[in-house]
Amino acid sequence: MIRTIDWLCSCCGVEIIDALADEQEEKRCLQCHTPMEQVWWRTRMRAGEWDDASAVLVFRDKDGNVRYPGRVDAPCPSGFEPVRLRNLHAVEKFEREHNVRSEMAWFDKGSGRGHDDYYRGEKVTH
Repeated sequence: MIRTIDWLCSCCGVEIIDALADEQEEKRCLQCHTPMEQVWWRTRMRAGEWDDASAVLVFRDKDGNVRYPGRVDAPCPSGFEPVRLRNLHAVEKFEREHNVRSEMAWFDKGSGRGHDDYYRGEKVTH
């Protein structure tokens, strides 16, 4: 059965990503000509996940106390570990658990409105 397969050369580290091949097929490295291994269950960034620059960053200590840095590249204080929320589901779960709202996640860059904006004295619902 032909499908897309990731290949890795254990000798020189060359990778081939999403090559069409049969599961029984053997592929040789283009650089060192040794047989390559099929890579199964590789974890990749999925669509909808954010990189380090876009993820929501919080710092948590061993007791569960949370600090909110002003920037995503802020250094982590001693005694805390950085926690990056990489998708909207993780942000919403964190908001429910800690009774907070992420302005970064809910701010609408197009209209300039946040989750707590008011218009003419009435709450704006999106």
